[in-house]
Amino acid sequence: MSHLSDEKLVEKVRGGDIDAYRHLVKRYEKLVFGVAFHSLGNAEDARDVAQDVFIRAFLRLEQVRDFSRTGSWLRQITVNECRAWAGRRRIFEELREDGRDPLVLAHPEGQGLEAPPEEPRAVRIENRSGIEPLLPEPLGEVPAVEQERPAHHVGVA
Repeated sequence: MSHLSDEKLVEKVRGGDIDAYRHLVKRYEKLVFGVAFHSLGNAEDARDVAQDVFIRAFLRLEQVRDFSRTGSWLRQITVNECRAWAGRRRIFEELREDGRDPLVLAHPEGQGLEAPPEEPRAVRIENRSGIEPLLPEPLGEVPAVEQERPAHHVGVA
């Protein structure tokens, strides 16, 4: 199926073929990750944004009109997601620096909200290992990149 054009893959996805979307993701994951990494400078954040981009793209697939520009469409979604991500992070950090808790500000009455435990990420991931079979298959692994040369990995350098 990877030999099909973007147009054919999108038609299949619109017809309910989720496997066709996996092929679109595979085709564009390096591009999306590269743009996100270049914008954010952090591989973990770039992977998170890439996941968000592909979810948003799936939900907006009906907007695709010019299939020769699918990559450009995904690049623009990625740029927009990176801007939003950076803005949220900046606001969160400013609130923390001022000694204010963003969770309390978002929900002043604290209705059932608890702050997430302060534990290392590795512990949280380790604790998830028992439920991994229940989670949907990841969109795909993104290659490790050198921070100095992200453009090389997306074929622009």
